[in-house]
This record gives sequence, structure tokens and C-alpha cells, in this order.
Amino acid sequence: MGIIIWLSYIVFGVILFFLLHIFSNKYNLNKFQSICFSIIYMMILGGLGSRFGFLKFNENLFLIFVFEMVFKMIYFTYFLDKDFFDRRDNNVSYSVVLIIIGYIINSQFINKVDQVFLSGEDFRIILWFLAFLFLFQFFKNKEQTVEKRKEIVLPDKEKIVMMYAKLKSQFFEETNNYDKDIAYIIYAIMIFNNYQRPEIYRTYDNLMFKINGKSKKLGIMQVDSKKFITDIESIDLVYKKIIKIREKQKTKKINIDNIIDNYDKSNSKNIKLIYDYISKI
Repeated sequence: MGIIIWLSYIVFGVILFFLLHIFSNKYNLNKFQSICFSIIYMMILGGLGSRFGFLKFNENLFLIFVFEMVFKMIYFTYFLDKDFFDRRDNNVSYSVVLIIIGYIINSQFINKVDQVFLSGEDFRIILWFLAFLFLFQFFKNKEQTVEKRKEIVLPDKEKIVMMYAKLKSQFFEETNNYDKDIAYIIYAIMIFNNYQRPEIYRTYDNLMFKINGKSKKLGIMQVDSKKFITDIESIDLVYKKIIKIREKQKTKKINIDNIIDNYDKSNSKNIKLIYDYISKI
């Protein structure tokens, strides 16, 4: 029984990691919001545990935060090539605070009540509170109609250069015959999209595409496609598009900025920055 409980902590920790990653990408969560979502997640699990009599499961429920941290370390190290312990990201302090808060709520609340979920009377009070809170927020922010675009923060130059070396080694045969400037553009786009959508998530995308067949961005270059394509095929498609943009230029000298702007205007700033880093090695 003990092994099953520990395995469940690991599984729910991994699920929490994926949920936070999805919410962060979609809603740009800050650290405080991530902690709040994590606590709500733990309380829901605690409520289910108390409702169905899995009291042993509830005893150390905060351990899901420990395993979420471990999985995040693995993800940062092996999939993003980033340092989990980099102080600028505050990953360690965030995880430690979350584990401590989780332990306190687990030991002082979840383990000391018969039912974690609210009673009917509790729900009535909270629903009225949420109703007033909604009205307050609505009238406070009614003039705000423009949604702020999420700012994409790239890794530092050294890590981008390392990504370039790794990807160039992986796709050397496919890009070896490209014009030097075109190859740099291809790798800049590749590095940006690979950073935004690492291989582990592209594997999931491929699986979902094979299941439902819905058109979505596929391959390392994240190309919109109605049919399944591999990483290499996505590179070839982007190369052909870049060549068409280049052919429309009337100047003899290649205009890098113009090509990148025409290919992906919304992300051109980041792609140009990556291009500058790798083209000056």
C-alpha cells in the first residue's frame, strides 16, 4: 500500500507540472499564481482523498510538490538545457516556498478535518463573496480592453550558442548545402521554435495529431500542416518559404531583416537576436 501511495504522489506531481506549464504558456502565470493553483490542486486531491476514505494518501500529500520540483529539474536540464538553480529564475526559492506552504496546509488543515470539501453553508457564503468580487473586478477593469501580449524571454547568448551547436550537429546533412546566411536564418527559427515547443511537447502533438487528425503546428520548425510531417520535412518546408521570400527581394545583397519579418513578423525581434548570436560565432 505504501508503494502505491508513493507512486501516486509521483504521478500527481508530474500531472501538476504539466498543468502549470500549460497554464503558464496560456495565461502567463507569475510565481504567486502558480503557488495558488498548486495549493488548489492539492486541496482538490485532499478533498477526494477524504471523501473516498483514502486518509493514508492525505497524510503526506505535500510531497506532490517535491516530485513536481524534481520533474521540473529534469525538464530544465535535459529538455531546455537550462540551469534550474539559476538565481535569476527563482526556481529553487519558488519550490521551497511551495513545499513549505503545502506542508503547513497538509498538516494543519487537510489532516485535521473530516472533510476537505466545503459544506452547503460554506458554499453559500463563498458564492456570495465571489459574486461581489466579480462585480468589483468587472467595474474596476471595464475600461481595459486590450490584452497584453506575453513577452517571450530567451535564454542568454551562451545557452543559445549551445543550442545552435546541438541542432547543427543533429541536422547538418539537411542544411549543409544551404547558403550560409539562409542556413543561419533557418537555425535561428529552429532554435526559437525548439525553445518555445521542446521535443517532449512535440511528441505529444504528434500523438494527438495521429489520434484526431486536426491541423496544427508540427515539427521542430512548428509549421502549420494538415498532414503529419517530421522535423526534417518541417525544415524543408521553411527553407522553401525562405527561398521564395529571398527571390522577391530586388537587391543583390540578401536582406536578413526583411526575410525574418516576412516569415514571422510577431516573433521577428527574438529570431533576429538569435540570428545575431549564431552568425557571429
